[in-house]
Parts: sequence; structure tokens; C-alpha cells
Amino acid sequence: MDTIALQNINTLLDINVKSTFIFKDRKILINNDDSTEHINENNINTEYILYFTFNQLFNAIRHENINRNKLINDLDQALDNLYENESFQKLIDNDKHIDEIMNDITLKLDIITEKYYNHYECKNLYNKLNNFYNYLIEDFINRIPLHIYTNIDDIDEDIYEEPLLDVNSINKGD
Repeated sequence: MDTIALQNINTLLDINVKSTFIFKDRKILINNDDSTEHINENNINTEYILYFTFNQLFNAIRHENINRNKLINDLDQALDNLYENESFQKLIDNDKHIDEIMNDITLKLDIITEKYYNHYECKNLYNKLNNFYNYLIEDFINRIPLHIYTNIDDIDEDIYEEPLLDVNSINKGD
């Protein structure tokens, strides 16, 4: 199910202002045939596909194995692309149920964005701790030369172990 929803979001990421699309069998497809204008059979199918796509991915955000920030950005961009699209604007103007569903999706996306992306307290705490840790590591690395020392007893032993030259034992004539 997540695969179909991700395919739909990727399709919505690829649309532009003039794109026309088809809502069919839980999938959103871009209509590449400019000579024909596809009319969706019923708006209930359109409502279902939009609701399914966004809500399926809203639930997927809770999974640990996905990049939440990328998914939230993709959902936000897909929603922006939909609202900027001329044919979708006509669809919203003609059907208030789709407008209500889109308002619901927008509200849910705003809540999720606030929770996971903007002001999530754990994320803020983690970022502060991470910044402090990086500061400590950087400071430690910068001060390493100041903390390197040699044991003075080792230095004294090395000095006394070297044989001293006896000035009297040097043969001056040889």
C-alpha cells in the first residue's frame, strides 16, 4: 500500500501548472496525450485516491526506517503542486467535497510538520546536545598540543644513562 501511495506522491511531484492527470485504480497518472482531455468518471474515486495517498503516508511517517524530513518535504511539495495546478483548481471549484478533503489533508500535514519537523522538543534537545558535543570535541582537539607532556622522571633517566665523555681519556696525539 505504501508503494502505491509513494508512486502517487512522486507523480504529484512531477506535475506542473498545465499538467492534467487521471485518477484511476488507486493511482494518479499524468495524462500525456494533449489531444484528448480525460475526464475522471466520478469525483468519489478522486476523493478516495487523494485521501488514500496522503493518509497512507501520514501513517508511514511513524515508521523508523524512513527519512521523515524528506517524506514531509515531498508531501508538502506535492500538495503545493496540486494547488498550483489549473485542472485541479477547476476540480476543487466544482466539488466542495474534494475541497473539504484537501483542507483536512492540509491541516494534518501542518500538524505533522510541526510535530516532526519544526518544533519537536526531542529534536531540539538532540540538536542542542549534538552542538554542545561538537563544541567539546572541537575544543579538545584544538587543545591536544597543550595537554601532551612527558614524564620528567623519564627525561632524567635518559640523561643519566648516557656515558659522559672523560676529558682526560682523550688521546691528544694520536
